Amino acid sequence: KIVFVRFPHSGGLKELEDRITPRERTWDPLIQKSGVPGIYYSDFPELSNFDCPEWSHLTAGDSVEFTKRLVPHLQTALAR
Repeated sequence: KIVFVRFPHSGGLKELEDRITPRERTWDPLIQKSGVPGIYYSDFPELSNFDCPEWSHLTAGDSVEFTKRLVPHLQTALAR
C-alpha cells in the first residue's frame, strides 16, 4: 500500500515551492488522479506547527514528535 506524505518545509524553500509548484497544480491533482491517499502536513494542526531550521528538515527531536503524530494519520489512510 502507498500513502503520499508531504512533510513540513519552511522559509525560502516553502516560498519557492509555493510559487513554482503550487499545491493546487501539483499535490492535489496527484492525489486525485492516482487514487492514492495523501497526508499534507498543513491540513492537520498537530502536524503543521513544526519549523524546519534548514527549510526542509526537522530537528532530531521534532522528527520524533512529528512521526508520533503522523502515525495515526498513516494508520487511517492505510485502513481505507
